[in-house]
Amino acid sequence: MKIGIDIDETIVNTHEVVMEFAKKMNMQFKSYAEIKTPAGTKFLRENLENIHKNVVLFPNVKEALDTLKNKGFEIVFITARGSNHEVPIKFDFEKVTEDIFTKYQIPYDKIIYKSFPKGKHAFAEKLDYFIDDREDVLDEVTGYGIKCIRKVSNMNEESKYPKFADWQDILDYFLKKEGGIK
Repeated sequence: MKIGIDIDETIVNTHEVVMEFAKKMNMQFKSYAEIKTPAGTKFLRENLENIHKNVVLFPNVKEALDTLKNKGFEIVFITARGSNHEVPIKFDFEKVTEDIFTKYQIPYDKIIYKSFPKGKHAFAEKLDYFIDDREDVLDEVTGYGIKCIRKVSNMNEESKYPKFADWQDILDYFLKKEGGIK
């Protein structure tokens, strides 16, 4: 089975790190949504490299990905990182990302950067499933006939896709419900 996975807010806590950095710099953002202002864009442009360098894996990500890889799953990360769709990138985002993957020993077969929207890349990779935290991204990917799963931070969030807050539950979904390896 071949699965595609987003990075930010799907396997790492990017929004939490953004808010931590903002607080340290006395920025008065009450939520991540408030970052999409001129002041927020400036803040991200100046701090995004350090934010990406300081993300932490969500619980059970490493164990779940190791198990999937050991069971023969192909893992392709598809990320908007580097696409300038929100903030102009002025650092080596690929190296920063790969350094984090090395630090946490994340198994993968491929990373596709600058993918926004993501459906064309997911289709070109012939993915069976795609996992992302954003409903609108999943809507677009589903349009290519790819099954989708939503990683949520809160199980009370609405979604038309199977949703999971913990990577152990995502692993169980693939191993039990879907029967494991194709």
